[in-house]
Amino acid sequence: MAKFCGKCGKPLQDGETCSCSLGSEQEQVITSEVSENEVKKEVTVEANEQPAQTMSAQPIQEEQQAGVAGYMYGQSMQGQPMQGQPVQGQPMQGQPMQGQPMQGQPVQGQPMQGQPNSQPNQFGQQASQAAAVAGKYAKNIWQILLDIWKAPADNLKSFVNEKNFVNALILIGAEAILMVLFSCIILKKVYSMIMGIVGGISYYFYDEVKIPYLRTIFSTLIGTVLGACIFAAITMLIVKQVGKANKTFKEAVCITATKSAAFLPFLVVAIITSLFSLPLTIIVMALGGILGYFYVHTSLDDGSIQDGNKHVYTSFLIYAVYIIVSLLLMYLFSKL
Repeated sequence: MAKFCGKCGKPLQDGETCSCSLGSEQEQVITSEVSENEVKKEVTVEANEQPAQTMSAQPIQEEQQAGVAGYMYGQSMQGQPMQGQPVQGQPMQGQPMQGQPMQGQPVQGQPMQGQPNSQPNQFGQQASQAAAVAGKYAKNIWQILLDIWKAPADNLKSFVNEKNFVNALILIGAEAILMVLFSCIILKKVYSMIMGIVGGISYYFYDEVKIPYLRTIFSTLIGTVLGACIFAAITMLIVKQVGKANKTFKEAVCITATKSAAFLPFLVVAIITSLFSLPLTIIVMALGGILGYFYVHTSLDDGSIQDGNKHVYTSFLIYAVYIIVSLLLMYLFSKL
């Protein structure tokens, strides 16, 4: 009896299996294997994606929790300063109070530690400049004195005609300083002589008698400068009235400075001789005064006084009036 395939109707022999049945079984097996592999892959993918989603969701959840906690903490701590935040009106740790400098910050008006002070440097520069100027003037004055001493007939006239008021004042100032030293030495000498004459009596009042050095210094300075001004004024008036020549006060001061130029070397010698001999000192001072008269007489011989006779009497009257006025002032000063 013939057999047929129940699916495709193909006639089959005994024990034969239709090929359509084999193909469907293989396809079924393959299909089942593919389905199982896909299921395994899907399970694996889902297993891998689930931790990633959990991790990504965890920071978001933490941020939300932190925001809620911060809001609650801010509500509870409202009105209270955070740690490290200064209370209103109080400085932070390490922050200076208002009006107080920070550590290492200089106080106003005071230099920082290690910063050089510019005031001593400026003072040193000013002192060096003043010393340089003083040295320049001293050298110039010394040269003027040498020229006058070597050739008074020519250089005295040129000195007055130049009308250098500053150089004239320097010569008068040098005379005043030397006169201060001379007066102090003479005062000390006279004091010692008086104490030697009195003898033992001086022991009882030695401490009460003091040498007035300060008064002597001031009186000598004022007297020398005042005497120079008086001499200049007398010279200007007598030259104008007797010599019939016009001389300004500055020119008269320059004429007075010629007297100082003549007197300076004798004054230095008088200071030395005063240490051991007063009579010799008086002689030296007198000689300086005589030379000063001739210096003044020579400085007036510049052609301004036309008459030679008036020139001689002008020089004489200048010194005569000056001596009278000086003695009168000394008398009045002794009565004070």
